[in-house]
Amino acid sequence: MFRSLGIVALLSLGAAAAHAQATPEQVEKLVQAIVAAGCVVTPDNNATILSEAGLNQESASVVVNALLGLGQAEIVDGDLRLKTAECN
Repeated sequence: MFRSLGIVALLSLGAAAAHAQATPEQVEKLVQAIVAAGCVVTPDNNATILSEAGLNQESASVVVNALLGLGQAEIVDGDLRLKTAECN
């Protein structure tokens, strides 16, 4: 995932993104798109997931940081893996 959704950039966007908060709708859309893709974001499915969720990279970074902070996702071997009920 660090290679895909630009998570490296997502986690280091700067002060503005760090203070932004994901909306429940953004979280829901990204989670649904990731679940539909098999619960893992990879370099191969990254663009499709962002498109289906209707998010740009900056918005996705805020959502991903929220998911990571809540323990609903983790980074494994550079990919983002959901840890939600749908993905366990």
